[in-house]
Amino acid sequence: MDGKVSRHIPAEVRRQLRQEAYFGCAKCGSPILEYHHIVQFSEQPHHDPNEMIALCPTCHRSLGKMRRERCYALKENPCNKLAGKVRGELGSDADTTSFMVGSNTFIDTPVIFSYYETPIIQYSLDDGQALLDIYIPKEDMWPDILVEKNDLMVNSGDKWDVDFRTNFLRVQKVRGSSYFQLDLRKEVAEIEGQCSILGQEFRFNPTSTNLGTALISGGRFIRCGSGISVGDRRHKLHWPNYGMAHPRAIFMPYG
Repeated sequence: MDGKVSRHIPAEVRRQLRQEAYFGCAKCGSPILEYHHIVQFSEQPHHDPNEMIALCPTCHRSLGKMRRERCYALKENPCNKLAGKVRGELGSDADTTSFMVGSNTFIDTPVIFSYYETPIIQYSLDDGQALLDIYIPKEDMWPDILVEKNDLMVNSGDKWDVDFRTNFLRVQKVRGSSYFQLDLRKEVAEIEGQCSILGQEFRFNPTSTNLGTALISGGRFIRCGSGISVGDRRHKLHWPNYGMAHPRAIFMPYG
């Protein structure tokens, strides 16, 4: 062993830097990240998270030429700390033909999962590009993870890690668990995750879809208007919004 420090930044250091920056660039909030050595690696070979900062590629280029004091100040007060949210845009250069969600395949089935006639996971295809709409609610039914035509928002407050690479997203609430994962890198896009809606638990695992005590595994939904639907067809769930006098989730007669 010659004692040399590899230039490869350990995964745990990268995660720690993402977490302290609330999962976005310390300067602008972008979730696409690089990791800057405030004390230059050429000056002192190290991967000390106390002397590093998470930055997007654009801010990395500019801040790399600024005084160290500026980087330390940003490290103490990153952009997303006040916002409490991570924002980005999903996309892929791969042509998406279908989705694998909870071990089930969805082909030409735009609504993958709905709850009381309200889509939770749905998609459209625009010249092979998947455009996603996803609503994973918090306990109060406001969005915890929200995707609208690939525009992404993740609440950062109670997250252990948010790893985002444009065509890949993994959100963890606790170490070693997967709260939500989206992979657009292949022809068959993959979604895994879990959510609770008004006390009902739903899990989309690599081996099955768990809807409370019911389990669906290895199914194929081809040219269906809607894939998996929970709830009667007489009522529709409406998410809370600030146009309401008293914002809250409500059920309205439907059909």
